[in-house]
Amino acid sequence: MIFARARPNVSILWFALTLTADGWSLAPGDYINYYGQPSLTISARESEVLHPFWAQMVIGSDLIPEALDGWKDLAEVPIGVGDSSFHPEFFTGEYTSRAVKPFLEEETEASSRIRAGGAHGTGTVNLINGTAPIGVAVKARIVALASTRRDQDLDAATKLFDRERPWLLNISMTPITEHAARYLEKLSERFIVITSAGNEYPERGLLEGKGKVIKVGSMAPMGLATLKSQEGNLLWAPADFWIKTKKGPAQFDLFSETSAAAALVTGALANVLSILPGMDFEELKFILLGTVLKTANSLQPLQVNGFGTLNALKLVEVAKRLRVRGWPDGRESLLQASDLFNFQREAGEELSQAKDKMRFVGERQRSAFRQLRRSFLLDETNDESRNLVISIFSANGLHADADFYRSLRADGLKSLIQEKLASVRRSLGQSHWSARAAARTAGMMPKAESSVLLEQALKTGDPGVTAEAVLAAHSLGEQAVPLLKNAMEEKDDLVRAAVCRTTLKLYEEGNSLGEMGHDGIAYLDVNIRTAFGDYKEFGNAARMVSRLRQGQYTREKYQE
Repeated sequence: MIFARARPNVSILWFALTLTADGWSLAPGDYINYYGQPSLTISARESEVLHPFWAQMVIGSDLIPEALDGWKDLAEVPIGVGDSSFHPEFFTGEYTSRAVKPFLEEETEASSRIRAGGAHGTGTVNLINGTAPIGVAVKARIVALASTRRDQDLDAATKLFDRERPWLLNISMTPITEHAARYLEKLSERFIVITSAGNEYPERGLLEGKGKVIKVGSMAPMGLATLKSQEGNLLWAPADFWIKTKKGPAQFDLFSETSAAAALVTGALANVLSILPGMDFEELKFILLGTVLKTANSLQPLQVNGFGTLNALKLVEVAKRLRVRGWPDGRESLLQASDLFNFQREAGEELSQAKDKMRFVGERQRSAFRQLRRSFLLDETNDESRNLVISIFSANGLHADADFYRSLRADGLKSLIQEKLASVRRSLGQSHWSARAAARTAGMMPKAESSVLLEQALKTGDPGVTAEAVLAAHSLGEQAVPLLKNAMEEKDDLVRAAVCRTTLKLYEEGNSLGEMGHDGIAYLDVNIRTAFGDYKEFGNAARMVSRLRQGQYTREKYQE
């Protein structure tokens, strides 16, 4: 039994938290279901401990079966997946026999090795519609599986998808080629395509704003950008290097980055179509963006990292509201209703009930925590539910989970970035991934704050963090000039390459380079071969240097 600290003139409460001058003080209690899995330690810092299913909890997918309990006439949503290495014996959700037959018949030595260690496509499928606590879609069936890893696979994949006609098409893996870009563009004319942004930041991704495409980037556990998640996406979903799925014979496996993020969005949209079959791309996109959590990417002046982070639970609640109000009749007016995304009343009720249950232990505490999370996901502006969730995670040692909820306020995000950068100065190499992600995410803050935070990042003494800060500095426009000048003094090849790339990015975005343009000419000219080596952007950089030297500064001429 957990007792609260006694307070003057108040009898001892059977209550797991007390209100102090500093806020809620909470005992660990029995709030959190770990599904029999250990917590994840994600860096050398002991404080960076994470729930094994943190990503599913962030978007609320574990709460969706309860939200749909008792709902009848849910449509089964057909889904196609383009990826590689599918092993249906490890699928835990629904699929058609025709979809999996070619892969069950594969018995090559290579596929046997993959079966033993897990497979990318299998991990993707299970995140879409696998059983709890992994998958997001409650009622969906995989009807088409196709390899899309190589250019020569793409035509056959297109024919398969045309034959099976899935409502949603998840493409988490393609080659980064012009042929693949054209292939995705053609698919997006016939299907709603959810695709990963790619893991080659700062390279440009495929399909910049074309077709019926929802491009998804990856968010790190603490609300920061995943290090290599590319720009040009519509939203983030939580994945990073720590998302759990099932790829092979083990009960659970770690998966990563934008492939996993895209799968979460596909599963979430499948839930919407299950409630509202026939909803079109623009309608889906509208409610998807209307429900996102306002994470760091939403602060960026040019939102090339998306408008927020997936909120799968609120998507379901909006879909339910539309159906209760008579969808599809009057669909346009229903979507324009002023209260469509307002769940303050429902969130308040969940919060009140949760606080009552926190007086007890066992299942009532676990139910209270689910309701607190549901309250927050329905109304992220409610600081009381957010602070209680932070307190419960912190009391249970899950400080990385708590940091995510801290990052959802601008002051919390700023202090979080400063903490991560400071951790590198205290001990070089500790918290390496999160510090580099913090340096990049600094570029998503308002420009005045970004300038200060990125300058701090340049002083960490870690070339990797410095390079990420330089890459993120393009978000400042001409204010990046002093940061880039300082970075020019660095001798590390990684940093030199970052300066070259950022100079290119500033130029490509049509910003006036000013003094940096002239300095950049000389700098690029001297360092371009050592900085870029065999990188494919060498040719573009060389052409830019040549044209700048000739006084051809206009973006239009550069693009010719």
